Amino acid sequence: MSDALTRYFNDYAESALDRIHHGQTAIRFYNEAIYRLDNGIDITDSIPEVQRVGRDVARETAQDALADYEQRIKNAWALPKTLSDIATTRVTSHKERLENLPRYEITHTFKLEAGKVTVNITTANRNHRLEIAAGGNAMASRAALIELEQYLTLAALSS
Repeated sequence: MSDALTRYFNDYAESALDRIHHGQTAIRFYNEAIYRLDNGIDITDSIPEVQRVGRDVARETAQDALADYEQRIKNAWALPKTLSDIATTRVTSHKERLENLPRYEITHTFKLEAGKVTVNITTANRNHRLEIAAGGNAMASRAALIELEQYLTLAALSS
């Protein structure tokens, strides 16, 4: 198996999980701030800027930030444009009781000239398992992996 592909998709999964964890923490914070603002509870102890800008501006700002973090979580598993052009992606998730993060299963299927490469990432909390498969024929699968590495290089150079 290719070390470059393994490194890239391990880093990709860790980065996505970091963004999701950070996003969910921010969402809880902003939901609590909006709740407290809506119910007339003083939040200047934790957010002193509310006193300066006022409750209405603070609530609007919190709602904007909440929407932004929800969008970040939604796009956490997005691939760079260079890779998304050659891939089909399927993301499923479900929340287990007593776990902080949802469990995700992400499948990227890359259709390349040399063949098909499937990258499957399964998560459990902050851990992930990576599987990269390129088919049964050894020479064709090696050619497909090399071609995907070239796309990764192009994606790195264009970002």
